[in-house]
Amino acid sequence: MVNTLYLSNLPPRPDSFNKFKDILLSTINPSYRAGDSDSRFSLKDAPNKDRVPCIDDSYQIVEISRYRSRKLKRSCFITFKDTENRDRFIKDFKDKLKVRGRKVQIEVAKHESYAELYFNGELEQLKREVQAKKVNKEVSKGNAIVPATKLNRRLRRARSKLRKKNLDEETIRRLLDGQKRPGQAKSSGNTAEGKGKTNDVKKASAKKVVEIISNPPHNILLVQNLPKDITQGELEELFQSSGFKEVRLVGVRNLCFVEYNSSENATNVINRLGHEYSLKDSIIKIGYAKK
Repeated sequence: MVNTLYLSNLPPRPDSFNKFKDILLSTINPSYRAGDSDSRFSLKDAPNKDRVPCIDDSYQIVEISRYRSRKLKRSCFITFKDTENRDRFIKDFKDKLKVRGRKVQIEVAKHESYAELYFNGELEQLKREVQAKKVNKEVSKGNAIVPATKLNRRLRRARSKLRKKNLDEETIRRLLDGQKRPGQAKSSGNTAEGKGKTNDVKKASAKKVVEIISNPPHNILLVQNLPKDITQGELEELFQSSGFKEVRLVGVRNLCFVEYNSSENATNVINRLGHEYSLKDSIIKIGYAKK
């Protein structure tokens, strides 16, 4: 059971994250004293589920963490000591919590936080999570050679995801050839025929963009041509507006549906962003979904 909540639509956080935590905790608990959030747990201590230090006793909050990305600066995670306190927090603040005038969205996180793994004694899982994060960071920088064991692990995960998309093994092999170490053979790129096949695979895997500009107004927007590395949190941040309900991401097709409580609110978002909007390295297409 995940004891961590994901909060979005928060006000912009100050340069000091401790100040941000003080603002949030003082809103949750008016008797909270600024500075108490500094007394966090230490990974040097042995994990003990019965002696979990809390930064707020009213709801047994263990830790408040965040994404490092500036694009997700309006979101954070809150980890609780147990499910009982998590559920009590949801009951008290769901659709009610406002921080500096902003109505905060609350939902259960998809994964356990590092603090939760630590105090549950799941140290091996915690080590794997931290190691995977380091590998992804090295790969994204592009300036570090990843050890063979880490690279192979990343390739195995990629194969598994591609199989779920019903791609055959030959297509998967071609798509992942470019992820191999420098110096490794690329069987599909050594000949003109191989290059042609690779191009065919890329064309076949391209997602078709449907014409939606002429669709009549609707309270649900269809957003196409999303970047492959887009996240649920980034989309919620972009489309957060009056009447916002939810984002349904369809990663396999590089699109999502954004629902509002009325077609008027959906139209306001299109007026603000336009039918084409630059997001990361992609030009996303925004229009009304078919009724």
